[in-house]
Amino acid sequence: MLATLAAACRDSTRVRFSYVARDDSASQRHTEPCSVVHTGYRWYLVAFDLDRDDWRTFRIDRIRGRVRPGGRGHRRTVPGGDPAAFVNDRLRASSAADPDAAPGRIRVRASASEIVRRIPSRSATVEPDGEDCCIVTTRGPWSRHFLVWMALLDQPMEVLGPPS
Repeated sequence: MLATLAAACRDSTRVRFSYVARDDSASQRHTEPCSVVHTGYRWYLVAFDLDRDDWRTFRIDRIRGRVRPGGRGHRRTVPGGDPAAFVNDRLRASSAADPDAAPGRIRVRASASEIVRRIPSRSATVEPDGEDCCIVTTRGPWSRHFLVWMALLDQPMEVLGPPS
């Protein structure tokens, strides 16, 4: 499926597919694919949705059945010009269900120079807290991605906030 979608992006071929959204609702999509993007965690298709007249991102693992060619399409440029940034912006927006939620703060018992190499800057900031500790702060509210990155550190840590 990944190769089929990448070829459709390369060749400016429209594609049709069945898609299951996050809320388990199913739909048929008719798109002009622009790019396939890997976020480090999942693969996404960036495409112009012809039925909705707007740009969309589709998790490739949620595409069901065969991807069917839908004729010749147009070569389009994603808003902002960078498909990876577009996907990251959409993911950030969808995970920010409560924009007023406090960011997470965690003290990690490891140097900032060590941790900054292991936490993606799109997920959090890392600030020194003495020589052997650092404070990791989420960009926005808590997210599953952030929690995964923190768990993978395998370092002693203390949650500083928010209290919930």
